[in-house]
Amino acid sequence: MILKAHFFGIIRDPASSNYQRLDCLRQLGVNVKAHDTGIFNRRPGFYHRVKQKLTHTVFSGDEVTSYNEGVLKACLGAAPDLVWFEWPLQMERQTLMHIRELWPRSMIICYQDDNPFNGCKKHRPRWGKFIDNIPLYDLHLVKRPSDVFSFREAGAKRVEIFTTGYFQNHFQLNKLSESGPPIRHDVSFLGTAIDGRGALMARLLRTEGLDVHIYGARWNRTLIYYLKRHHFHGFLPEKRRLALFNGSRINLGFVSTSNHDEYTGRSFEIPASGGFLLAMRTPTHSSLFCEGVEAEFFSSAEECADKIKFYLKNEEARQRIARSGYERCIRSDYRLVSRMRECLAQLFPSAELAAPRKISADATGNSQ
Repeated sequence: MILKAHFFGIIRDPASSNYQRLDCLRQLGVNVKAHDTGIFNRRPGFYHRVKQKLTHTVFSGDEVTSYNEGVLKACLGAAPDLVWFEWPLQMERQTLMHIRELWPRSMIICYQDDNPFNGCKKHRPRWGKFIDNIPLYDLHLVKRPSDVFSFREAGAKRVEIFTTGYFQNHFQLNKLSESGPPIRHDVSFLGTAIDGRGALMARLLRTEGLDVHIYGARWNRTLIYYLKRHHFHGFLPEKRRLALFNGSRINLGFVSTSNHDEYTGRSFEIPASGGFLLAMRTPTHSSLFCEGVEAEFFSSAEECADKIKFYLKNEEARQRIARSGYERCIRSDYRLVSRMRECLAQLFPSAELAAPRKISADATGNSQ
């Protein structure tokens, strides 16, 4: 059978992870009706931001109403096999119950890879409705082992770990020329300034004197941003990230410790781009790549600095590991579309799913 699905997520931007999962469903031959929930999100003005702080709210009443009315309006016609929701934080309980009454045989799936139970007080308001609604979904796809326990404690019917992968349309070497001119750095990092990363960057830049270049948000909230301003470059568009990962001699990979993460999307995107990955040592990283052969890991700022210095001086070893990491991505098929196919094949064993096109393990293109 050919699967039929309704997909709800922020899909206007092809760079968004929501869009990437939608695109993978289409690549697999799923008949998808897509609905952009991003149209219900408004950039709050000054008055609303103050009100949010005072009332400990995240979404306005109008946003919540518009979201739920939009979802209900889209849920018309013949029942699909699955209804896929991405980050349904504005979802009202009554909306889910109405969908269940309308389509009793459809599987209602919720995907979000953050941690609603990380204990951070400032994030609690955004998770209130979501946590209350956990029992109403047929399946939650989550990121980390601890989520399985937490979601079950909150009443989830079914919870499965979904390990993501790299989006082949953006991170494959035959698209390197489309990514623009190479972005050349000795060491680079792409990510947000959270979980003490500012202190680590200060150690690398000032104490160790390393030439690290940082891309991403919130770095202007750290002191090192102002002390080493020319090392910070702000937002980097998705289409340029292949050029960064492939062009940097060493790519740092951090995880969110406050979220209890063990990997990120960059854990796959960097080696898939032919880049050298130096990441935080976690059980998942160690299972994905052989340390010292396909990637390198660190557990402290000192170990991170020592390995940066070593591989900047040992070019042959650095290139060998970058090549092996790329080959591991191909051999183990760490593509997002393959992860999605595995997930759907388990949920719908009789479904007709297209086979993702094979990728050959050609040269990495990392020539620095």
